[in-house]
Amino acid sequence: MSAPGWPPDPFRVLPPAVALCCGLLAALAAFGWVAAGWTPLLAAALVASTIAPLALLLVLARALTRRGREVGRAADALATMERTGGAWVPPPGMLAGSGETAVLFAAIDGVGRRWRRAIHEPQPQLSRLIGALAEGVVVITGSGLVSLVNHAARGRFPPDRLSIGSSVFDVFMRDALAQALRRSRDERCAVTAPLALVDGDRVEARVAAMDDPFGALIVFEAAGGAGEGVEHNLRLHGLPEPAPPPTLDTPLAELPALVLDTETTGLDPRRDRVVAVGAVPMRGRRSYPAAAIDLLVNPGRPIPDRSVAVHGISDAMVATAPAMTAIATELRRAAAGHVMVGHSIDFDVAVLTASGAEVVDAGKPAMRLCTMRLAVALDPAVDDLDLGSVAAAHGIDVVGRHTALGDALVTADLFTRLLDRLAAEGVTTLGGALDVAERGRRLIEERRTRDA
Repeated sequence: MSAPGWPPDPFRVLPPAVALCCGLLAALAAFGWVAAGWTPLLAAALVASTIAPLALLLVLARALTRRGREVGRAADALATMERTGGAWVPPPGMLAGSGETAVLFAAIDGVGRRWRRAIHEPQPQLSRLIGALAEGVVVITGSGLVSLVNHAARGRFPPDRLSIGSSVFDVFMRDALAQALRRSRDERCAVTAPLALVDGDRVEARVAAMDDPFGALIVFEAAGGAGEGVEHNLRLHGLPEPAPPPTLDTPLAELPALVLDTETTGLDPRRDRVVAVGAVPMRGRRSYPAAAIDLLVNPGRPIPDRSVAVHGISDAMVATAPAMTAIATELRRAAAGHVMVGHSIDFDVAVLTASGAEVVDAGKPAMRLCTMRLAVALDPAVDDLDLGSVAAAHGIDVVGRHTALGDALVTADLFTRLLDRLAAEGVTTLGGALDVAERGRRLIEERRTRDA
């Protein structure tokens, strides 16, 4: 969670106060000069010559601050894109409007599109070569989903039996393929193995297990012969594998978690509303930024200047964004079967619920882990509980802050480091981590009571 309104932007908070003080001083000065015998016109001219330079400086300072904020938000966008391997897409609100800022974000979006194509899509020449092979070529994810298949492989099986997104176990018997994959991982090379097929036949195949998250490559003789074209969706490799719902006994090394952060109109979940949501799924220590959620939300009310000063999300940016009720189903689907993780996660859940998206059952506190509480429990001497400070203390390069997805990515890195700390102390299950977090909650409450 970011803290809208703190630290305040002086050129948003001070101008009204400065203007009022200057007006009072000008009135007093003019009254004094007139009382001393000066003409009203001369007094007014002296007041104007005194106040005008100060007013001009305030206007220039505010303009420079706004420009600096826009440049900072662009830097955050590039940092987030780097952390997600090009998977991040700027929310539509960033590309709205005209002017230099819109042009800048449009250029960033163009870089991201080219980056995603370069990472996730085979080059046309490579696709033609794979498609021209007489052997069947299949690439699968770690969970067995087909992400690439050439003409020869498709021709070996009935139509639609081997298609993008289908399970490879619809055509290959699971035990034989799993055994070949284990051999390949153990020997760290491709292996030749007879693979039993679901239709009762067998094929001699070369199987190469690739480092997670890339799955495996399967090459086999195919009577269908060579053809043209390759079907693929390599983005499937960046998606998390299904996991059973967590219980108190779930090992932290296998914990399905959704790291969540929100940007809001303020700090009171009873009155304030969400303007952006960022979330990153995790399985144990591994995060899946390619499956991240990054959404702007129309809060249905003006966003205070003090909040815009922190997260940079203006009324214009969310004018065409969906209301929370329109994306609540997507958030609930992403949260289902996951422990919610965040820095002050209770605030994020509360403000999401107040905004119209109850992503977790309020009666299930076991479905939440707070990184702030874990950090304090593991290091009671920590002073600054801000996400950036805690992350930096754990050796994390803090980039992309004060965007919902940027903060969620930082929190995911922090959670990974905290899992290592928990393991070092012998805490290996969700129940144990919740006990540690509860200890951190008590320490934070004691500190706040002492400092009050």
